[in-house]
Amino acid sequence: MNTSVFISRDLPPDSPFRGMLASRGCTVSGNSLITINPEPFELVPTANWIFFYSKNGVEHFYSQLDEDQKRKLPVRVATLGSATAKALDKWAIPPTFIGNGDPLETAEMFVEIAIGQHVLFPQARQSRQSVQSILEEHILPISLVVYSNKKKAEVPKQNETCLVFTSPLNAQSYFDKHNIDSHQKVIAIGKTTGSALADLGLSDYVVSKSPKEDILAETVAQLLL
Repeated sequence: MNTSVFISRDLPPDSPFRGMLASRGCTVSGNSLITINPEPFELVPTANWIFFYSKNGVEHFYSQLDEDQKRKLPVRVATLGSATAKALDKWAIPPTFIGNGDPLETAEMFVEIAIGQHVLFPQARQSRQSVQSILEEHILPISLVVYSNKKKAEVPKQNETCLVFTSPLNAQSYFDKHNIDSHQKVIAIGKTTGSALADLGLSDYVVSKSPKEDILAETVAQLLL
């Protein structure tokens, strides 16, 4: 496969996404199109569960807590997907529940064990609250803003064959300034990002079956081969 891919994420050298596509002869570049900043908070509401949407939520929640606050947290922790669950390793916290990355399917699974309970959602100020909005009639959701996302002022034009967008705000950041070229293919990491692309006027895009990097890489390969 002689092609190139851009993904709206800063990729570490050992990224499975980069490695899998590079092994097929694909050039991969990654760069987040948003900036992320912590949002200070003081009190942590009492809850039965903590549910994390992203690794950024994990990082900016636990990094702002002192040891006494950490000891008082509920034992049960849930995540939207496996990448977010992996982020808990840094804090030595084993998740009780791990979703599959799809908000609707994850909500359907999570409600079976959390119905009627207080669930704390550490999140971005711009969060679409995908899981809690689905479950608001079945759980007692509590929102806690722990970080904010902001579109970068400078977003360069990407000429790669395939553009992969990892969040609605990343997609908005790019298409606020650029249009898609006729030779380019577009992939959304999930349904929420796909909906954002539709809102931005795109109709020809593919939604990955999973946000996991290996599945995302396979989605790119299947589209371009």
